[in-house]
Amino acid sequence: GARWRLGVLSLAGATIGAVSLVLPHAAHANVGALWSNVALAYLGSIAVFVFGPRVPRWCFHVALAVGSVLITRAVLLIHESVSFYSVWFLWIGLYAFYFFTRIAAALHVTFAAGLYAITLIAHTPGSPFARWLTTVATLVIAGLFIDTLVRRARLQAKYAAEGAELVAT
Repeated sequence: GARWRLGVLSLAGATIGAVSLVLPHAAHANVGALWSNVALAYLGSIAVFVFGPRVPRWCFHVALAVGSVLITRAVLLIHESVSFYSVWFLWIGLYAFYFFTRIAAALHVTFAAGLYAITLIAHTPGSPFARWLTTVATLVIAGLFIDTLVRRARLQAKYAAEGAELVAT
């Protein structure tokens, strides 16, 4: 479940990052450093696939936090005031709210929101606070929707298992 999906998420990020570097991109981008981000994301996905079943759950919190740092690094390295890489912060929130507790998800979102603020300070676009607020609010709202759906699905599964147990007896 959570382990496999984190590997897939990292693999997807690395692949999309690689494609973004092959396509036309910002002239001032630090392409070499962005390729190193892609390589780190590929290595991370391989590590999750290989070692994921044998590592404690807290390692996945660390891996997700590292993902936030890699997203931040990509946003900074593209050297644009508005970076399409920042949309990946949503992935952090969705994953965290799906697989972790609400408190853990809130901590991941807070960390990602802080990192996103740093990118907006470093490459100040127009209306930086409005950009930060809409991105973070979208991340939180989407996360809460995912959390609600997951809780409902788990409750339905619990009721179905209890019903099956009653029928079996």
